[in-house]
Amino acid sequence: MNTFSNCYVKACCFFLAIVMLSCSAEHTDTKESVYKTSDQPMLDVQKALEKAKFGDKLLLVVMGAQWCHDSRGLAEKFEAPELSTLLADNYEIVFVDVGYYKDLRDISLRFNQAHYFATPTVMIIDPNTEHLINAKDMHIW
Repeated sequence: MNTFSNCYVKACCFFLAIVMLSCSAEHTDTKESVYKTSDQPMLDVQKALEKAKFGDKLLLVVMGAQWCHDSRGLAEKFEAPELSTLLADNYEIVFVDVGYYKDLRDISLRFNQAHYFATPTVMIIDPNTEHLINAKDMHIW
């Protein structure tokens, strides 16, 4: 199986796992947010990209915000035992805080995507080619 096919299979498995977990685990607002404000979000993404490449993993860029119920819910699902192992084994994850009215299109443009659609936006990237694997359906969350 070539690298692109392997990455696509991993991406499909990830999406399937999210769908399967979508009905479980209730969200609590008392948890500390994974969406932390950063002075250099692009640098955070670049560091995660390098770490993914070194660790032979895919990069998962999650653009979300603490104010967004769906962003918080997705981050919480990432902690579920069924999914956390899959993620840890296959992905380097970076959570990007889009805040309120921040224009962070430079991050999506970095991977040849003109914009991000909403929160959360999840981009799955092959760190070796910097190809956005889920460009076709990343807006379907």
